Amino acid sequence: MALKILIAEDDKDLVDLYRTIFEGRGHEVMITNNGMDCQNVYKRYTKQPMEKLNHILM
Repeated sequence: MALKILIAEDDKDLVDLYRTIFEGRGHEVMITNNGMDCQNVYKRYTKQPMEKLNHILM
């Protein structure tokens, strides 16, 4: 089952890594550069199932 995955990440290397992994497994990947943009995109897609992956750096 293909998932829609929304990722907020500003590190280009990590974006490339996530995209390669998830798209390679058949998932749709949407990338934003910051949390605010991520929230806006998430609000647009709330009627559709989407996996939420949180990564917090302290």
